[in-house]
Amino acid sequence: MNAYELNILGSIKNTSFGLDFDTIDEIRGALGKATLKLSIIGHSEHIKKDVFIVKKLGLYIRDNYEFSGDSEFLGIWSKKRVLSKAETTQYMALYYTGGFRKLNQLYPGFVPVFNKDFSAWRENHLIENKESGGDFVVFSDVEWFEPQKTDAMIDL
Repeated sequence: MNAYELNILGSIKNTSFGLDFDTIDEIRGALGKATLKLSIIGHSEHIKKDVFIVKKLGLYIRDNYEFSGDSEFLGIWSKKRVLSKAETTQYMALYYTGGFRKLNQLYPGFVPVFNKDFSAWRENHLIENKESGGDFVVFSDVEWFEPQKTDAMIDL
């Protein structure tokens, strides 16, 4: 089964990751806040008692590309690029210590971007092009694992 099918059928464990002010790296830039989900495939049997035999464990990511709320940090951007993790750390240190002159010398044209900024941009651009800027859901591929023998049976 793919992640979309597993998501419909249900997962047994979920954990969210990504914080508002995490610095940008590849995963943060692509996903922001997302959910890691665990699904299992198996069957139930009666072996002296009712048990569920786990055949496979599947991990996948589900992410809502929606920009509700105002405060989610989307990075520090210019028209050409987003700052790296190290650059973001330096930018924020200068910003919070009042080093605005140095900030403008090192990072001219860069500004922190939040959900509310993207929402405003989208509102302006949706008028021009109704086909862009919408919300959607994305799923990763499923990474399947064989359970260890000691973990392959769950009491019901």
